Amino acid sequence: MAENNNGYVIQDQNGYVNPAHELKMSKQVQSHEQIILTQTNQHDLEVLDKKHKHELDCKDKDLGWLGFIFGGKELTALNISGFLIFLLLIIGSWLTYVVYNNNNDIDNVVKIWSIITPIVTLTLGYIFGNKTSKTKK
Repeated sequence: MAENNNGYVIQDQNGYVNPAHELKMSKQVQSHEQIILTQTNQHDLEVLDKKHKHELDCKDKDLGWLGFIFGGKELTALNISGFLIFLLLIIGSWLTYVVYNNNNDIDNVVKIWSIITPIVTLTLGYIFGNKTSKTKK
């Protein structure tokens, strides 16, 4: 290759080539490749998003509306037990509030909590006993 003083390069077989033109063509090729890669990556992300959305929809259908509240098959019993504890504590607190505000027999509060407390402790025993029995296996 030989270079003339006008900036053109003489190539053996192709004739004259301007280096600025070569650089411009190289940048256009790089830009085109970048656009193609961006579009390919965007398409792959869309396909992956659709796949994950479909898997989520299938899991939601498997759970149903009760499963949405209580969780999957593995945790259903524990979640129902936790919900029962929460519900009993709310009911017990509400009944205690009603009895105190109406100045009814205060002994009823003791009766209410004497019913609720064993159920709550039994349920807590089930929850924590269930976790330790799974870890021993």
